[in-house]
Amino acid sequence: MILFRGIKVELLFVYGTLRKSGVNHTILEEAESIAKQAWTTGKLYYTNWYFPAFKKSNTRHLVYGELYKVTKQQLLTLDVQLKVEANRSEAVYIRTKQVIYTEEGMMTANIYIYNQICKYRYPIPHGDWKFDSFLHKTKETFLFFDYEKSPILSDYREKTIGFAQGYSLEILSGYPHLKEKKGSLVEGRLIRLPSDALSELMMNYQFFQNIYRPAFVDVLIEGEYVTDVLTFILNEPSIYQHDELLIDSSYLNVKGTVL
Repeated sequence: MILFRGIKVELLFVYGTLRKSGVNHTILEEAESIAKQAWTTGKLYYTNWYFPAFKKSNTRHLVYGELYKVTKQQLLTLDVQLKVEANRSEAVYIRTKQVIYTEEGMMTANIYIYNQICKYRYPIPHGDWKFDSFLHKTKETFLFFDYEKSPILSDYREKTIGFAQGYSLEILSGYPHLKEKKGSLVEGRLIRLPSDALSELMMNYQFFQNIYRPAFVDVLIEGEYVTDVLTFILNEPSIYQHDELLIDSSYLNVKGTVL
């Protein structure tokens, strides 16, 4: 627990429907965002109830999400809504604490872990439920923020200059990286792409080799924000030195396995 301006506050890591633009994010509207890009160890599964289930893991699997500063009362309210019970055998969720990583370092935060036996539709091997949901929702086109002026996107004409809010552009190990940094802006191109361009982007950003990962940023254009625009950011060196992701299109069709 942290004492902030005389108020007891806690840190909370969210990975599913409580994330920005998620169906339950309204619960955290008054909470202060600490990091839009955060991660922790664990495994994520997509359930038959259309929300992700987080399970602890001692492996190198990572789960991505967001970090918030919440009051003790906000946390207790979440406990009630998520049915955190004193009797663990009856609890739908268990709230525990775990080490969370951000680009500013590591810290300990609260996290809700699903506590019931359920059927899941498939594992999420890349650990990002928001990106997984994006894959399901994307129809004919989608918006992409290109901060590198990538040559593979030069043929697309529908482009607008915009600025990613809360990021700076840096070079890490020879790779351009969109790093989270409050108060900064990075210029790039907002491009509308056909859905079939996504696979080429994933190859170009070496997604399957664990070099870059998907992220969603707010882009400022002429005083107005376009929210949750897809881009790719560099994984931390300690992450992309791990094994390649074992992902192919078949994981989208896995269902019915008991968790």
